[in-house]
Amino acid sequence: MPRGLTGVVPPLVTPLTPEGELDVPSLERLVARLLDAGVDGIFALGSSGEVAFFEDRMRAKVLDAVTAVVAGAVPVIAGVIDMQTRRVLEHVRAAEAAGVQAVREAEARILAQQAVVATAPFYAITGPDEIRAHFRAIGAATDLPVYAYDLPICVHTKLAAPMLVELGLEGRI
Repeated sequence: MPRGLTGVVPPLVTPLTPEGELDVPSLERLVARLLDAGVDGIFALGSSGEVAFFEDRMRAKVLDAVTAVVAGAVPVIAGVIDMQTRRVLEHVRAAEAAGVQAVREAEARILAQQAVVATAPFYAITGPDEIRAHFRAIGAATDLPVYAYDLPICVHTKLAAPMLVELGLEGRI
């Protein structure tokens, strides 16, 4: 697993038009401004970016715009947050297709170039076994680093530290 992220990795808000569509020029300006300010990475499609409210088409547009502006300058971390594992795995594949992939270039100036962020599954009641299986499935489905996003207010469960350590030692997160 590549070395972890360090420094400032801000979560992006997602600017929308009055009609609720992605405001691409504003998103591009926001990302460019953050890059100019010297951030060490960009976290797209997190809870601040309203990912839970976006259909797949909108998520893809956000990732396409962000990765185009970043152009490999810093790591891009993509939120793949959804209610259940199969949906999360679809978002992982979409993130990989959008260019949120591990860099395999000769110059490895950024070791952990891209990653995905997932929460525990939500809506249906889950316990530690289901959450553990969820993160194991995500980790097995991609070569990208997987970050566990502990967001108990939204997913109604707190990720237990011993479980996170276990999954980390297995190389899943």
